Amino acid sequence: MPAVTGSSSSSSSPTDAVGVSFGENVILGGCAASFAGLLTNPLEVIKTRIQTRGVVQPVGVRPEGYLSVASSILRNEGPNAFYKGAWSFLSYQFAFNGVRLASFDFFYAQIRALRAANESDGGVLDRMAAGMMAGICGSVLANPLAVIKNRQQAVYSVDELPNVFENKSSGRKPMAVGGAPAAPAAAAASAGKSMGTELREILRGEGVPGLLRGASVAVPRVMIGSGVQLTVYGTAKEYLTQKMGMKDDHVSQGVASVVAISVLTLVSTPFDLVMSRLQRQRGALSDVLKLPQGAAEGFQGTHHYSSAVDCVQKVVRHEGVLTLWSGATAFFMRFLPHASITLVVWEGLKKRYADSKAERQREELPR
Repeated sequence: MPAVTGSSSSSSSPTDAVGVSFGENVILGGCAASFAGLLTNPLEVIKTRIQTRGVVQPVGVRPEGYLSVASSILRNEGPNAFYKGAWSFLSYQFAFNGVRLASFDFFYAQIRALRAANESDGGVLDRMAAGMMAGICGSVLANPLAVIKNRQQAVYSVDELPNVFENKSSGRKPMAVGGAPAAPAAAAASAGKSMGTELREILRGEGVPGLLRGASVAVPRVMIGSGVQLTVYGTAKEYLTQKMGMKDDHVSQGVASVVAISVLTLVSTPFDLVMSRLQRQRGALSDVLKLPQGAAEGFQGTHHYSSAVDCVQKVVRHEGVLTLWSGATAFFMRFLPHASITLVVWEGLKKRYADSKAERQREELPR
């Protein structure tokens, strides 16, 4: 979820002030976020793998780290694997952040107008309220695309699955059925599916509720994350400029953004992990591998999550409480550049589009 506070203009310049309508702002924000998503999709794949890898590994085995997972993907699946789910990820970014960024400008302008009428100033609370409402709008609309993205990015290749099921440090071997090794191809059957194919299979097998998996986590995740992020950013920048004498420029904004994303990582990673687990599950591991009941006993995938609370309980019980912060490094490394790129491009597009629009209007005036 990219920051909406990387530049002062994003929190002080409502859409109407720059001559851009809400619909136009949705398109501009969506294009900016999609461009950032194109550059950061590999980081998103790594984050998703780290957060869902515990589902298909033996109980008690510590999840691999960021670099280990990245090298494993590159070694076993090739560089193209870093762009798995790219279309669904870019579509998600366009829908989620297009609506979110435009809604932030809209809600903030409305709140500021009410404040002006009442001659009051809510300060950072206004940004928090606008960010929370905008986050809810974007999250609800884009959740189906997030489900498809997580399904595509969480799957493993045929070559990699044996490494997942055979952990050399623990001595565990792949599960066997009737004396024969479990075929990993069944679990990787969804690898390489297109966005349309994934959507049709979800609707056919799970119905519309399948597209809403994880929404109960995604909405509060974005709402809380936006509130925390905006509050920390505003407080940090205020401290840097007023207490430490720094100028209100890209340097202070950059430092404040790093602080905000750091706190956001601590707060949002558990929500992000639970959302990824809920959205990627199609059924118990024995169903995915077509194994007899109980054949996959001892692996995390046998624990089917019935709800967000159930997911948290099983993760803590079987994998440890710190697992809730699995992928925190990947979360930080993905969101910081994505937030920065999105904001810079979005603000640039808004300014250029507004200037171009104003120029066209001047040319249309009678001479």
